[in-house]
Amino acid sequence: MLAVVASDHAGPLNVAGAEAVSRVDLGLLVARRYGLDPTGLTTTTSVEAGLRRPRVVRLDSSRAARLLTTRLRGVREFLAP
Repeated sequence: MLAVVASDHAGPLNVAGAEAVSRVDLGLLVARRYGLDPTGLTTTTSVEAGLRRPRVVRLDSSRAARLLTTRLRGVREFLAP
């Protein structure tokens, strides 16, 4: 974030990792990172939960990758134990 603030870029800028993960995978990665047993997490699908929302939601960080000198790490690397 410091690299974004220090830049002269104005306007919205999506800053996320280069790899896409599902909501479930993200939750499991966070649990493992903080020492929680991921087998204790209950998962479901949007359909099973009765939710109507987009199945795939991704931020396009290609502009940030071009503008910033900071390497955007993937979530698996960022949340590694």
